Amino acid sequence: IAVGALTFRAGLRDGKAEAERAVTQIARSDAYDYDGADAIMRIANDAALLRLASPIATHVIPPFSIEPRPLRQGEVSVVSYGRGRDKLPSLQRTCRVLGQFEGVMAMDCDTTYGSSGAPVFRQDGARVRIASIVSGSAVIDGVRRTTGMALPDLVVDLKQRIVAEAVGPRAR
Repeated sequence: IAVGALTFRAGLRDGKAEAERAVTQIARSDAYDYDGADAIMRIANDAALLRLASPIATHVIPPFSIEPRPLRQGEVSVVSYGRGRDKLPSLQRTCRVLGQFEGVMAMDCDTTYGSSGAPVFRQDGARVRIASIVSGSAVIDGVRRTTGMALPDLVVDLKQRIVAEAVGPRAR
């Protein structure tokens, strides 16, 4: 998808966003291959980082931090815009991380087509952090499970790529 074709809509509810920003840069991992045969590698790297044309003020939409440790177990929640809900988010308050293997998290969250890209949150007291992003689903031991990636190292790499590939101001 071309950078100019994307608009980030924060706080979208009932078709209205709290803030909208044009996207000026996309960073993705070289290890991500949509058509690749290695499903583990694809899921573990299925995230992108977007640079917005201008920041969104924290008093308009407070940002979420990234969970600093990959989760191997524990409760999480998912907010998604799945099939039939493209303008209204759905919250699953509690689902569980069942395990992690090579940067891929398996969860028992109830997601559907269109939930890909949804944030997976971990709550620690009053603090809520993004622990993963829904990549899709996989059948594990005969049961459909939601999959996502471990974020800490991947986000560090994507931030470095954003900085390295940034287009500077043009000379006049």
